[in-house]
Amino acid sequence: MTIDLKIGEQEKLQCVEAGFATMEEYLYSLLAQDRERLAILKGLADVEAGRVRPFKEFDAEFRKQNGINSAD
Repeated sequence: MTIDLKIGEQEKLQCVEAGFATMEEYLYSLLAQDRERLAILKGLADVEAGRVRPFKEFDAEFRKQNGINSAD
């Protein structure tokens, strides 16, 4: 998908100051950060709604699925 943006000098300077060679790289970085933010918000909503399980239960399932010996 292509988005036609009018990029001003201030925006170009912000991109360079953030360490990116292109505005496209900068935008992809911002989108990745936002995906992380949204995942955190979803996790917090799950906790508030009680959609959680004990760590021991998760740990046992994770170890079994990945062939890891028990920590006990």
